[in-house]
Amino acid sequence: MSSNPRPLNLLCWAGYQTPQFIQDFEKRWDCKVHGEAFDSDMIAANRIVDEHHWDMININNPYVRSTLYPAGRISSLDGLGFETERERDLPCLDRFLHCTQSQEDSSLIGIAQRFGPFNLVIDSNQVSASTARDEGFSMADDPNNNQKFGVLLYPEFNVMHAAIACGIDPFKEMLSSDETRVVKRLHGWNASARLCTSNYHELNQALVDGQIRFYVSGGVYTAGVARKADHMNIMSVTPNRGPIDGKGGIAFVEVTSICAKSPNTDLSHHFINYMLEPDQCHKIAFAEGVHNPVSQMGDPKVMAKFSIRDLDALQFSTLDEDMAHCAPYQTIPNFSSIQSKVDFLK
Repeated sequence: MSSNPRPLNLLCWAGYQTPQFIQDFEKRWDCKVHGEAFDSDMIAANRIVDEHHWDMININNPYVRSTLYPAGRISSLDGLGFETERERDLPCLDRFLHCTQSQEDSSLIGIAQRFGPFNLVIDSNQVSASTARDEGFSMADDPNNNQKFGVLLYPEFNVMHAAIACGIDPFKEMLSSDETRVVKRLHGWNASARLCTSNYHELNQALVDGQIRFYVSGGVYTAGVARKADHMNIMSVTPNRGPIDGKGGIAFVEVTSICAKSPNTDLSHHFINYMLEPDQCHKIAFAEGVHNPVSQMGDPKVMAKFSIRDLDALQFSTLDEDMAHCAPYQTIPNFSSIQSKVDFLK
């Protein structure tokens, strides 16, 4: 009989819930992990606030610091042995990792792991990387690209990217006229895209087949799967400039936190330690269906797990430059209002 009869309930971005990743943990701790994946941070954050059976949350950066900790739904990790974790993180993340500390008292409230630029994915045989960097999201407005691009339906990112295309900072309160422009841009993309889907594997295949030239709202996280399969012409690209203090791209950082008042706190603590082991860092970087850099690649023991082919799949050689052109993902003040006016984002 299991020493942990209650499953460890984990709400997460895809990868952490897969048997490939959790089976060794379940065996080691004689437990079960019930993992559920999502594709909207705002919905996931609301679920953590409203549903109290969750033990852990793996979610993109802004919601840990601005929503879940102030609401009392995640716990401080101070005193649990994670004080030196920042020393293992890649230097390109330095200006992004305030998200793992509370605004109120700088308590450690989560552990960063997967991260990366999330903007455009191109077929470099059809669109040059330099063109994509220069033109950015406006490529989707070019009549020459009508029915020759796709949109990955990740609602928060779609709104951020449409705002950037309009020259608007999505992280500042918008005037109603600016919000109208963003809504119009989203409807325009939906009308002129050949393919709109929440399945990035479909979009990658459409690139491989030559059906589309690029897709909006993607990154190494989505392109890495195709690159690992030797489609090196599939590339994540970050725009060179934009309206967010001069930056035209967005970078996410996934943060894993322990839910407050969880009866499985000890098991959750073990899970974080597990995901930080070098072998597991590599495994989650190449989890089934998701290929993405991890912050712990700043640790030589973790970096040694990655082959040259792995690093090529993750576009590691341009990662620092891409991150330098990105603003950190933040909450979007007008998101709910915009989403309510765009049916395909609901």
